[in-house]
Amino acid sequence: MQPRHARLRFVLLVVLTAGSGGLALAANLCGWLDADDIRALVAAGGVWSPLVYVVVASLLLLAWFPRSLLSVVAGALFGVGLGTALALVMGTAGALGGYALGVKLGNPYLALRTESERSRRIVELIRRRGFWAVLGCRVCPLVPCELISVTSGVTAIPLSRFMPASLVGMTPGAFLSAALGASLLAPDGLATTLAAAGGFVVLTLVTGTFLVRLWRKDRAA
Repeated sequence: MQPRHARLRFVLLVVLTAGSGGLALAANLCGWLDADDIRALVAAGGVWSPLVYVVVASLLLLAWFPRSLLSVVAGALFGVGLGTALALVMGTAGALGGYALGVKLGNPYLALRTESERSRRIVELIRRRGFWAVLGCRVCPLVPCELISVTSGVTAIPLSRFMPASLVGMTPGAFLSAALGASLLAPDGLATTLAAAGGFVVLTLVTGTFLVRLWRKDRAA
C-alpha cells in the first residue's frame, strides 16, 4: 500500500473516532446519559455488550486511539474485574492488528506516525532491544500503544516474544484504567480515583526511568 493511501485510511479512522467521541461528549454535557442510563444500555445488550466493546475498541486502537482511555471506558461499563479482562482482550487484539499492519505495510506506514524525536527514539529502542523495550513501553502510559505494535511488526520481532511482553506489560495499566473508569460512575469513588491516578504516576516514573536507562545503555553499546 502506498503511503498516501495509508495516510487517507488513517485520517478516515481518526475522523470517525473524533466524531464518536464528540457525540459521547455532547450526550454527557446535555444530560442525555447518566450512570444509570449507561448501565441500563450495557445490561440491555446482554452477552453481546462485551463483544461489541472489544470489536469497537480494537478498531479504535488501530486508529492510534489511546489504550488507557479505552480501558477506562471498559471499567466504567463493566466494572473493575470484567473491565480489566476486556481491556486486556482489546489490547491483545489491537496489538496483533498493529503487528500485522507493521508486517504488511512496513516502514512507509510507520514513517507517517514517527515524525517526532521521541517517537523515533522509541522506534530505535524497540528495533534494538526487542522484548525488554516492548515490555517497558507497554507498561509506560505515555507511549502510544499502536506505535509499539507497528514497530514490532516492521522490525520482525518474533510473536513468541512480542505477545508475552505485550500481555505482561498491558496488565498493570489495564487494571488501573478499569478501576479509574469504575470509580467515575461510583458515588463514593473518589478514593479509588485518587489511588488509580497515583498508580499511573508511579508507573510513568518507574517505566520512564527504566526506558531512559535502557536507551542510554543501548547508545553506549
